[in-house]
Amino acid sequence: MKSRFAKIAYGVGNLGQALFFNTVQTFLIFFYTDVVRLDPGLVGLAFAISYGVWNAINDPLVGVLSDRTRTRWGRRIPYIALGTPLTFILFVLIWSPPLGGSPLTNPSHVGIFFYFAIIIALFDLAYTAVSVTYTALFPEAFEDLKERTEVSIYRQVAAMIGTALGLAITPVIVGALSERFGDLGGWTGAGVILGLVGGGAFGFSLLGSRERKEASEEKALPLTVAFKETFTNRSFLAFVGANLMICYVWSWLSHGALLHQVRHRRRGGADEPDIRRHVRHLDGFLSPLEKDRPAPGLEAHAGPGCDALCGLHAPRLVRRQPAAGIRDDAFRRRGQLRHHAGA
Repeated sequence: MKSRFAKIAYGVGNLGQALFFNTVQTFLIFFYTDVVRLDPGLVGLAFAISYGVWNAINDPLVGVLSDRTRTRWGRRIPYIALGTPLTFILFVLIWSPPLGGSPLTNPSHVGIFFYFAIIIALFDLAYTAVSVTYTALFPEAFEDLKERTEVSIYRQVAAMIGTALGLAITPVIVGALSERFGDLGGWTGAGVILGLVGGGAFGFSLLGSRERKEASEEKALPLTVAFKETFTNRSFLAFVGANLMICYVWSWLSHGALLHQVRHRRRGGADEPDIRRHVRHLDGFLSPLEKDRPAPGLEAHAGPGCDALCGLHAPRLVRRQPAAGIRDDAFRRRGQLRHHAGA
């Protein structure tokens, strides 16, 4: 029976897993299209190949390699210990493209396209090496049902905190740092801060991670046999189906409800930092719920150039200033309607 500290320590690792996953899933495409200003088609192509297809390959690859690893520390822990610092470094590099401090002027920049594709593929491999082995360690380190139930509670609480940090706190950090270091510097700084938190959570989990000797010495199944056993296990397939729906819903919420405005037409004045402009769009959309200013029509704000709008209502990122151009348009249209009505 492990101590409570060991159980909590292991559970904290789920914070890092949720933080890295949700931050990348939610903000990566927005960052490279709206902040870096790489062509959305190139971003989608790189993301689909280097994060989508590659992720489907490296998950079983890491699992097979881990099953066949034999060390004095076990077969899972070395991957967590060595993969965590690599995950942190590559996570920071995702938000630090070599742009020289300013966005792209050429959206079809081949160098940044390959940088994005390679860095996200390497990050996904490092993250997979940590997250797959961390998850596989759970049933091997905690054999008793009561222990597993307790540890699962700690893991779920940690995952909720990591999700909140990845979804809600990221734009707050970016907005605060962008004030001083500019848009790109704000994202890099946020990557460092969130990477330290996520990497620290994985590192802290090692304090409660001890593999049972009999589990670490268990002989691995051949690959074909392993696939057959997996796809004939009805309980596992039912779990996978339910988990797939959960992942789909979370992915839909994170992309649909939290992001992303890819392109839009700016209406006069100086450019706002991208994260502020992004939030201001939704701020205008949500203003019917507020009493401090009238609600302009969304189409008057975005214009026909707005391809997509979803976002995070984070008023701390922007000063509460009236959108003068929108109000002018609204009052002008109202006057025109009254004129026509009087005529």
